[in-house]
Order: sequence, then structure tokens, then C-alpha cells
Amino acid sequence: MFTRLLLSFFAPLATSTPMRMATWLLLRPGTPAGTWTTLLLQTAGTAAYACARPRW
Repeated sequence: MFTRLLLSFFAPLATSTPMRMATWLLLRPGTPAGTWTTLLLQTAGTAAYACARPRW
């Protein structure tokens, strides 16, 4: 979390797609890079959770 905060202060402006994806939490809602990064992380997290076979 601290690294993300430092990145927001010292990172250059997000002009490339990889940089926009790295700073997706700082983007305005509805931007394509932020939306796709969120969907990718959500899908990967759901798949990892399903593969771990959570116990109730």
C-alpha cells in the first residue's frame, strides 16, 4: 500500500498503456485501462479462489 502511495506521487504521468494499468487505482472511473485492469484482476482472483477450494 505504501508503495502504491509513493508511485502516485513520483510516477510520471500515465501516457502508456502499461503505466495506466500500473496506476489503475488513480484513474477516473470508466477509463478503458482501468476497466480492463479491474476485470482482469477480478477474474484472476476468482479463478485463484476457486482453485484453492475454499472450505466453509
